[in-house]
Amino acid sequence: MQYRILFFYHGRNTVVLAHALTKEAAIPARDIERAKERKRRYEQEPSVTGRAKRSRKTHRTSDAVEILDRMIEEDVQTRELVERATVNAVVAS
Repeated sequence: MQYRILFFYHGRNTVVLAHALTKEAAIPARDIERAKERKRRYEQEPSVTGRAKRSRKTHRTSDAVEILDRMIEEDVQTRELVERATVNAVVAS
């Protein structure tokens, strides 16, 4: 199974992972809209996104998995896709 990661650049040195989904012939419009909404939220307040909003203190990270975890929040479908991709990556290595 292959996956798509929708992302955007923030500045010159930051890539923000906005959404993950299984690869299909075309990206469904709802997934594109979901990624755009996450981009809008991130651009409004880049230092506080996803789960980080609930904590008092956030830390900067370059860990892609942690960043993706913050971005997908409680999106059950996307979380399942990421968990499946993680398992597949571990099995493949």
